[in-house]
Amino acid sequence: MNFDNDLMLFFRTIYEDSENMDECSAKVKSAVAAVADKLDIVRAELAVKMPATKLCEDGADMLMVLYDREKDVENEPFEASFPLFEGGFITVTFYSGNSNGFDNEQRNIVEIIANTVFIQFNRVIMQELVTHVIKTDIETGAATLDALINYAGMLIAQNRIEDFSIIFFNIHNFKYVNKVLNYEQGDVVLRNYTKTIYRNLSDGEIITRLGGDNFVMLVKKESLREYIDMLSFMNIRYDDGKVSKDFIFSATIGYSSTVGIRYPREVMARASIAYSAARRVGAGHVMEYSENIKQELMKIQGVLSNFMAGLMAGEFEVYYQPKVRIETKEIFGAEALVRWHRKGRISAPVEFVPFLTNDGSIIKLDYYVLEEVCKWLRKRIDMGFEPLRISVNFSRKHLEEKNMIGNIVALIDKYELDHQLIEIELTESEDYQNFELITEIVNGLRANGIVTSMDDFGTGFSSLNMIKNVDLQVIKIDKSFIPLEKDYEGKDKDLIMFYYIIKMVKKLGKETIAEGVETEQQLDYLREVGCDAVQGFVFDKPLPAAEFEKRLACGYN
Repeated sequence: MNFDNDLMLFFRTIYEDSENMDECSAKVKSAVAAVADKLDIVRAELAVKMPATKLCEDGADMLMVLYDREKDVENEPFEASFPLFEGGFITVTFYSGNSNGFDNEQRNIVEIIANTVFIQFNRVIMQELVTHVIKTDIETGAATLDALINYAGMLIAQNRIEDFSIIFFNIHNFKYVNKVLNYEQGDVVLRNYTKTIYRNLSDGEIITRLGGDNFVMLVKKESLREYIDMLSFMNIRYDDGKVSKDFIFSATIGYSSTVGIRYPREVMARASIAYSAARRVGAGHVMEYSENIKQELMKIQGVLSNFMAGLMAGEFEVYYQPKVRIETKEIFGAEALVRWHRKGRISAPVEFVPFLTNDGSIIKLDYYVLEEVCKWLRKRIDMGFEPLRISVNFSRKHLEEKNMIGNIVALIDKYELDHQLIEIELTESEDYQNFELITEIVNGLRANGIVTSMDDFGTGFSSLNMIKNVDLQVIKIDKSFIPLEKDYEGKDKDLIMFYYIIKMVKKLGKETIAEGVETEQQLDYLREVGCDAVQGFVFDKPLPAAEFEKRLACGYN
């Protein structure tokens, strides 16, 4: 019996490319039907069994009828099983209409057909698996960013994008999970978290993992508030039979409408801007995108992107604000303050320091100022002038620095200066609540002869704890604590509090400096209560180095 023509037809039909399982099934069924009569095939089946894996979370257990002449079969079928890459197998089964089954020639041809059927289905399975991997975050089952962008593009093309809202969120304090559980168990918690959200998605909505514990969702606009509420409080349970624990998660959330969006990348841009704004406010906050927020972010990015170039180009200049003894009007030191000369204007610290602090770049600026101060002091000493102590502000970000004390000492020693000529100012902050670490830093600096002070005393909640727990040498009292000349409700209390703050600090053997002193009346009051020194416009604003040198030469008498 000659099967050549039929096999040629079979191969021509089956080897046409198939883009998905449905196309492949249709072509295989057509190809099998073309040779069924010649081979006396009355029924053909294909079974796919795959275990659940990260690549195929639900696994597969499928039986497909490729051909059926609806005739009773009583003989032993031909069956061939083929292993799959991810585990499991494909089984192809053919039933003969002959009571004795397939003869040897038919069996050889059926074996070739079975192998070819497997190759085609395996290729499509692998193709769909690759597509799934490209579009899916394997760890969580969420979509990838490319999948989100492509989906947004389709919605834009269909004029449906404005039916959706975009949410960018970060799971708050997920690091706690990895402290309680190991990393493998933590991955399960993250996957369960994602599954919980996924089960709540309606048709057309999508969740994407950007990496770590950052996610983006594209949801129906009428469901936006429900999702924000859900993300703000999610209870995820972990239970593996040995360990059982509930985790409560909130999230930092930025969200935006999609009105007016014309390009897919705008979807992510709006969400990112809103999330960045929420993150700046603090963990667990929710912020909506607006043009004002966008402009503010652009301003921040402008500062951050130009900072290093500005630093290398010498655009940052150190100014000096005199510190003056109240009784003698003697200038005994100064605070180093930085200004940024850029594009024909001078920017005050408030315009860039907060952004550099959040970014962490403030550490580089602090060391730049310290080195400029050391250069200036070295120059003054070499010229034969009496040196004086200069204070330099160090951000709370230095708490993350591994060798802060060593770096400061090395920089001072580079210019062969007496360590006591440098004072390090630590600004009062919630981030300085770690008194053990602050004490270690202060004691380390003092052991190296470097003076330490607390700036802005009274502006936070830790003032008394700070001076109780940390042996600072200088306390700078914030201007908000200095009573004003005019009468106002509560002035009597302010006068009492300020008086006893000065007395307490001096009783503790620390030097007191009042900041932001602007008038002679304030100066007289400070003299009366026993404050040691002042710093403020009543004597001078911050001065460029050349002007400060002139002030040192002439003094205030």
